[in-house]
Amino acid sequence: MKNILNNILDFKGGEKFYRFGNADGKYWIMPARSMRTAMNLYQPSGIKGKMLRTLLPYLHSIPLVRKVLRAETWHCRLKRDFYTLLCDVFKTKDFEFAIFEGTPSASQKMIIQISRGKKLLGYCKITDEEDIYRLFRNESDNLNWLKEKNIYGIPEVLFCGKYSEQFLFIQSTKKSTDSFIPHEIGTLHIGFLERIRKATVIETPFEESDFYNDVQYLKSITTIVPQNDRIIFTQGIEHIEDFYKTRKNNYFSFFHGDFTPWNMYVEQNELFVFDFEFSEKKFPPHMDLLHCFLQILILEKKLCAEEIFPRLETFKKKNNICTTLVICYLVHILSFYFRLYNGKFDTSDNGYIIWSSLLKKQLNNTI
Repeated sequence: MKNILNNILDFKGGEKFYRFGNADGKYWIMPARSMRTAMNLYQPSGIKGKMLRTLLPYLHSIPLVRKVLRAETWHCRLKRDFYTLLCDVFKTKDFEFAIFEGTPSASQKMIIQISRGKKLLGYCKITDEEDIYRLFRNESDNLNWLKEKNIYGIPEVLFCGKYSEQFLFIQSTKKSTDSFIPHEIGTLHIGFLERIRKATVIETPFEESDFYNDVQYLKSITTIVPQNDRIIFTQGIEHIEDFYKTRKNNYFSFFHGDFTPWNMYVEQNELFVFDFEFSEKKFPPHMDLLHCFLQILILEKKLCAEEIFPRLETFKKKNNICTTLVICYLVHILSFYFRLYNGKFDTSDNGYIIWSSLLKKQLNNTI
């Protein structure tokens, strides 16, 4: 991220900014002058983080507060060419910005929030990695495809291409300082996903689906996982293959890929969803709903597999979700992370432990 910052920021003069981080290794660069609007880029799920988001715009001038946050004081501005590009894209003569340096991961990218006064204009993702730029292209293509199908509640693609040594993806937003993030699944989530399902569902052979590629990838790397898990993975893959072979008609639809609270907001009672980097066109319907439910339990509520399992069973009954769909989801998410880390997904990772454990429990339900 340091190289990207040096390429887009001019540290000779400019306005005052504060750079601070958290225990997860995430960092933000916030302008002192328009802190309240800028803090829309800071989306915590914990109580302490929410308090910080509310109070920092009023307390940042107090030295003790900055000391507790270990905040650095910077003076900087965007480099002229980059600033001009963003002005052209957003059709404005001036704007303010805030920066999130990205979630540490194999697909880490920087995000710049663009605003003018209290109005949010949009977001710019930046990377210097070709692999991540391919994700930008996938997001751009699929958002434009959904737009052609009259799907609303999604960003408009404003730019996707190269700038200097970086690659950019720029999108619009309807978000405002009054928007809120729902952390429980409700009718807005279900309605959004159902609109997309109806607009994109297609009958196609299993072997021609995007989901089939995930199944085949996990099958190809089962030899590198622990023996007990190898048996579970193989059983899960066989269950999926048997299921689709016995059906005359197989239907698949659009899959967001990371349908979670941190990739959505509600504005004027309408759900808006963004971050379509990992989206696919042909996946089993309703998997986004499962992903959202389980990610909330794992990442926000910090539950273990034993605590999640009974909640999952209740969720399945309430939403008419079959055990086979859950097995499909768990095979997908395991395959996704192994592929993301080039086959080297840490088997001691909390996600791996939970997903493999849940897969075993779901397979036991089929016996």
